[in-house]
Amino acid sequence: MQPISGIQHYPVRQRRFTEGRVEAWAQDWALFGLDSTQTLDWTKIFTRAGPIVMEIGFGNGEHLCHQATNMPEKNFLGVELYRPGVGALMSALQRESLTNVRIFAEDVQSVIAQAIPDGLLSTVHILFPDPWPKRRHHRRRIIQPAFIAQLVQKLQPGGQLHFATDWAPYAEYIVQVLSNEPSLSLISTLPTARVETKFERRGKALGHAIVEQWYVRV
Repeated sequence: MQPISGIQHYPVRQRRFTEGRVEAWAQDWALFGLDSTQTLDWTKIFTRAGPIVMEIGFGNGEHLCHQATNMPEKNFLGVELYRPGVGALMSALQRESLTNVRIFAEDVQSVIAQAIPDGLLSTVHILFPDPWPKRRHHRRRIIQPAFIAQLVQKLQPGGQLHFATDWAPYAEYIVQVLSNEPSLSLISTLPTARVETKFERRGKALGHAIVEQWYVRV
């Protein structure tokens, strides 16, 4: 199955790795990395059964690492194209001796289409996605009706979708998209506290209001 569009929704802004960082990446990737083109046995990957939580576009991994530390009974998947951010998360996982996280360093549409079976995920986080503020770039936004319809199928019944953004026009659009998805229902209260991310701190420093909502698959 192919991704729902050929558009890559994340900007791939990379910086060059030092030779030492390349070696460390290779070692860490062997422990934490996944490839969506391979056949994946999730019980074997995590060496246990348990709820699987996905974070799409985890940045430097602050929220994902915090979640994995505080909910050791759950298994976590991170999807991120920005390789320095992936490297930062893998370093944190090594430092904290966490074994309940696996990572895809590729476009999330390929991951969703090829690697995630329907009903696998208990929770999906999309925190502070790139708002692509210019109108001509809106088609690059990750949250689109077709993508959400496909993503919801990957949630188990009762599974939750969580988003946050500091960009008001994007927040209005996201709320419209999620409210129009018939398989989702808005949750009135936030289920859990979370750690602030770098992008959230940046938005607050600019005086932006944070819009955050949780939805459940009905």
